[in-house]
Amino acid sequence: MRTPKLVSKARRRLALGTRLRAAESQVLATRYARWRTQQVRERTVLYESFSGNGMLDNPEAIFRYLLASPDMVDLEHVWALNDLAAHPEAVREFAEHPRVRFVQTRSPEYFKALATSRYLVNNATFRQEFAKRPDQIYLNTWHGTALKHMGFDMPGGGPESRNVTRNLLNADYLVSANSFMTESMYRGAYRLQGIFRGAVIEEGQPRLDRQFQAVQNPEETLAALEARGLGIGGRKVVLYAPTWRGESFSDLHNNASQLLTTVRELQNGLDEVNCVVLLKVHQVVYDMVRQRIGDSDFLVPNSVPTNLVLAATDLLVTDYSSIFFDFAATGRPIVHHVPDYEDYRGGRGLYLGEEDLPGPLCVTVRETLAEIRNGLAHEVSQRSRETAARFSPKDDGHVCERIVDVVFRQRDEARYNVHRDFGTEKETLLIYLGSMKSQGITTSALNLLRNIDFEKYDVTAFYPWGRGPDRVKNMGLVDDRVRVIPRATLFIGSPRRVREETKNLLVNGLPADLTERHRKFWSDEWQRMFGHARFDHVIDFSGYGSYAPFLFTVAEAKSSSIWLHNDMFADMQRETGGKRHLEDRLRAVFTTYRYFDHLVSVSPELDRVNREKLAAYATLEQFTYTLNTIDGDRVLRMAGFEGAVTLDHEPPQLPSGHAASFDTDNV
Repeated sequence: MRTPKLVSKARRRLALGTRLRAAESQVLATRYARWRTQQVRERTVLYESFSGNGMLDNPEAIFRYLLASPDMVDLEHVWALNDLAAHPEAVREFAEHPRVRFVQTRSPEYFKALATSRYLVNNATFRQEFAKRPDQIYLNTWHGTALKHMGFDMPGGGPESRNVTRNLLNADYLVSANSFMTESMYRGAYRLQGIFRGAVIEEGQPRLDRQFQAVQNPEETLAALEARGLGIGGRKVVLYAPTWRGESFSDLHNNASQLLTTVRELQNGLDEVNCVVLLKVHQVVYDMVRQRIGDSDFLVPNSVPTNLVLAATDLLVTDYSSIFFDFAATGRPIVHHVPDYEDYRGGRGLYLGEEDLPGPLCVTVRETLAEIRNGLAHEVSQRSRETAARFSPKDDGHVCERIVDVVFRQRDEARYNVHRDFGTEKETLLIYLGSMKSQGITTSALNLLRNIDFEKYDVTAFYPWGRGPDRVKNMGLVDDRVRVIPRATLFIGSPRRVREETKNLLVNGLPADLTERHRKFWSDEWQRMFGHARFDHVIDFSGYGSYAPFLFTVAEAKSSSIWLHNDMFADMQRETGGKRHLEDRLRAVFTTYRYFDHLVSVSPELDRVNREKLAAYATLEQFTYTLNTIDGDRVLRMAGFEGAVTLDHEPPQLPSGHAASFDTDNV
C-alpha cells in the first residue's frame, strides 16, 4: 500500500511533468506564431502522414501525382518526417530533386512550413497549436474507411478525439472513399453535421491508384518488394496484416510477441503449398517487432507502401484492420483471423457485422489455415468483389487526378461527388461549461444539457481539458448528445503577446473599443479551437472567467449570453484570509458584459440585485433571468429510486441567445 508521503511525491512529479510539457508546448507555439506573421508561399505544399512516420499513404499518392503533373511543375514540395535518419529511402530518393525537401517535425523549419505553405496535406492530424490561416488550403485525406468505432461512437471517444475533431473542422477539404465513410465517420462518428463548413470529396482513396496500377504488372511489383529484402522467391504471397489490439503502449511487448507466434504458425502450416507469409504490422507496433526479430525477410518495412504490398498479395489475413477495404478492390480472397472477436466487438465496437465482412471468421490458427488453403484454390472471391463494389466504387486508378482537380486546379466541383451539405435546420449552440470541477456551476451546467431540446438545438460544449479524476468524472456526465471539444490551454503567440493577453484576461479586461491586435489574436484562437465552425448562439455558462468572453468577441453569432450565478459584485468584494482573491478576475469579467446580448441571472431576485450593482457595466435591457434546471432522474437514482420524474411544467427555456466563460485559473 502506498503511503501518503509516496502519493504526495508522485503527484508532485506528475505536476512537474505537466508543467514541463506545457512549457515546451508554449515554446513550440511561439515558433509557430513567429512564422504566421510571414507571407504565405503560394506554390508550396506541406505533407505529413501519421505524425511524420514516413512518406506514406494518401499524402504520398497525391505528392507523386503532383510531382509528375506537367501543369504543376512550379510547386515546391515539403515533407515532414519525425526523424530524417529513420527514413533513408525517402530522403535518398529525392535528395537531388530541386523541388522536394524534408523537414523534421517539431523543428523550426517544420513550423515555418506549417505556417507559410499554401497547401497543407495530412492523413491524420496536426498537433494542438495548429490553426489554419485564411490564405491556406487544408486537405485532410484521412487514412481509410473505418471498421472499428471512432470518435463519439467510442466510450469516452468525444473528449479523447478532440484534436481529430479540431483538425477536421479546420480542413477545407476532406477525402472520403465511399458514402459509408462519409456518413459513418464524418457525419456520424465526428459529428460534423451541423457545423462543418468545408467540402467532402467522395471520390475514392488516392493511395489505391498505385495499387490499381501495380496489379496490372505483378512481376514488376514482386521484384520491387524483393529488392526491399522480402523473401518471396516465386511463392504465393499470404499477407498477415492485423490491427494493433493494445489499449496502451505498455501492451506493445505482448502484442509483438503474439504477432510473431501467429506468423510462425501460419508459415509452418503453409510450407507444403509453396506460400510465403509476410507480416505487415500497425505502425505503433513496428519498431517493437523489428527490435525483437532484427532484419527479416518476412516483416514488411514501414517504408514500403502498403498498397504496393497488397497488389502483390494473393490472399490477405487480417482481423479488424480496415486494410481489407483496400485489398477487396483486387477481388482476391480475404480471411479474418479473430481469436477475440466477441470481446473486441463488445468493447470498442465495429461498424459492420459478420455478414458484412468479405471473408470467413476464424478463431483458431487451424481454422485460419484451412480457410487460407481454400481461398488460394480460388483466385477470385465473390465476397471481395461485393465488398469492393460497396466500399471502393471510385477506386479506378484516377482518384488523385480528381482530387487535384478539385483542390489544386479548382475545377468545377459539380463534375465530381463533392458534399457541402453539412448544414442543419437546428439552431446551433456553443456553450462553455466552466472548469468541470465538482461545484454548483458544473452541476447546473450538466443539468441544463440534459434539459435542452435536442430536436431543436445542435449543441457543442467546451471546457478546459484535464485528466484529474474529479474532472474526468464530470466530463463523463455530459449528455451523450452533446458534441464536446475540450480546450488545451495553449495560445498561438509570442511569450510577450501571451503574457500581455493573460494580464488582460486576469486584470485589465476589455477596452471600450476592440483593437485589430485583439481581433487577430482571438480570431487565431477561434480558428485553432473550432476551425471554420460558426454558431447561432454562444453561451458562457460559467460566468467567472474571461477566456470565453474574450473569445466570443470574434464569434460570428446571432446572439451571446453570459450567466450570472450569484451576486457577482458581492463575490468580487468577498474576502478570504483578508484578501479579495476574485477582485481583479471578476472586474476583468465585468468589462466584457458590454459585448453580450444577455446577462442571465438564475433567479428574479438575483436579476434585480445584478441590475442594480452592475449598472455601470451594461444597460438594463441586457439583463434577464432564467431558473436553473434539475435532473430529476439522476436525483431519484442517487436516492435509490428507479423510474423517471414526471414534470408538471415545461422545463425552463433558454433566452434567445447565449455565450460561455473560462475559469481564469485554467488560462
